[in-house]
Amino acid sequence: MPEINTVSLNTIITTMVRNGYERQALETYDSIMIHESVKPSHITFATVFSACGALLDAHCGRRNHGLVIKVGLDSNIYVGNALLCMYSKCGLNADAFRVFEDIREPNEVTFTTMMGGLSQTNQVKEALELFRLMLRKGIRVDSVSLSTILGICAKGVSFGSEDHGEAVELFRKMQFQWQHPDRTTLAIILSSCAELGLLEAGKQVHAVSQKLGFYDDVYVASSLINVYSKCGKMELSEHVFSKLSELDVVCWNSMIAGFSINSLEQDALAFFKRMRRFGFSPSEFSFATIASSCAKLSSLFQGQQIHAQIVKDGYVDDVFVGCSQTTLQLDSYTVLNFYISLKMVDNSPDGTLAKLKARQGVLQIGMEGLDIKDPVTMKSVPADAKTIEVKDRSKDIIISGEETYISTIELESVIYNHPAVFEVAVVGRPDECWGETPCAFVKLKEGYNATEEEIIQLCQKSLPHVMAPQTVVFGDLPKTSTGRTQRYVLREKTKAMGSLYKI
Repeated sequence: MPEINTVSLNTIITTMVRNGYERQALETYDSIMIHESVKPSHITFATVFSACGALLDAHCGRRNHGLVIKVGLDSNIYVGNALLCMYSKCGLNADAFRVFEDIREPNEVTFTTMMGGLSQTNQVKEALELFRLMLRKGIRVDSVSLSTILGICAKGVSFGSEDHGEAVELFRKMQFQWQHPDRTTLAIILSSCAELGLLEAGKQVHAVSQKLGFYDDVYVASSLINVYSKCGKMELSEHVFSKLSELDVVCWNSMIAGFSINSLEQDALAFFKRMRRFGFSPSEFSFATIASSCAKLSSLFQGQQIHAQIVKDGYVDDVFVGCSQTTLQLDSYTVLNFYISLKMVDNSPDGTLAKLKARQGVLQIGMEGLDIKDPVTMKSVPADAKTIEVKDRSKDIIISGEETYISTIELESVIYNHPAVFEVAVVGRPDECWGETPCAFVKLKEGYNATEEEIIQLCQKSLPHVMAPQTVVFGDLPKTSTGRTQRYVLREKTKAMGSLYKI
């Protein structure tokens, strides 16, 4: 075998990484470094860190970080950016920030990579501060940097950041500072306009997109339709749609969703029928949206037609469509017809049918086919909620008052949106007045702070107030040896806490 040198080593591992063989590239690199007297270059380390980032192998990355310092390449901007990217991908922002501070002359790649890493862990405020530092240093902002910071601004609003007003103001100043945004940048700007209801800003972006030649781009057009729909201007959405020379199912879906958002259910149905006449096959999103429209209209006939098309097009097992169809059945059918409709899909996999029923919190219907026999008499054991009852699902539901069913899974998913939350478990706290109230046990990320009021307000923004936790307890969660949360321990704690409301 010919002697291996730095150039051949770089060629071998770079080719492997480019073709998706990151693990083999690292193994080859380790083997050559052990058995051959090859001095790694900045290209070698950059490729190794790229492979570590793709594999999320922080251990290997840290080991080679030490070697970089040893050979004196830690000040190389190429190596520094690759190392920064690796730590960011692994979610190790503290390590990434130390690398960032050690880079003597950071460039736009350095700042963009660091901002992207902070954004991944929802550190919106820190990412915005970094962008301001980038501007103060006079570093050029390219299209990638622009797309990254616009996405961060939008995320700041989505997560209810305290600095969202400042983020929006920054967003306004940035919109037209760069003269040649690409389609991705325009779509991000339009997405932010839609979320914030910025109609005039959306119109300005629309004008810029036409000036830059994106007037017939379906990607930009779908974003424009979304802006105008969420601002209640369906006539402008229809204008954008009518100007497209080539349509795709995404544009049709955007229009149908727009009509549904604005409670124009008949128009949504008309557009759905028009889409089929033009030869476009509805997607699962199309069916889910139109089924929801039928439910709002309480139109049994239209609902049955949509149901037939769902079966015909093979979406009957799609849970996303099925949940909307279940809502349609509950809103349009009598109780008897709902039972019949469930019989119609009894051939579906058990898991799918269970998800459809669970979507509506339907516990009893799932028990209708449950028949337990006494092993001696072979008589059916009475299902009287005393002899036998379904326990597993009931642990995930908190019954507050007489008719309020609160999903702990849904509540936990909302709380996880808080940037300071590391782990959360919600259980019912016994209450003399309401029966149970939600109690959230929260473990915060290291170095982060949050208050009970913040957690409750976050939930109240996304869910009905009655579903928000009434109590928030901060601290470590009890775990089993396999790492699962011991919810029964948490329930014992809530019992010891006593009732929140007294009769």
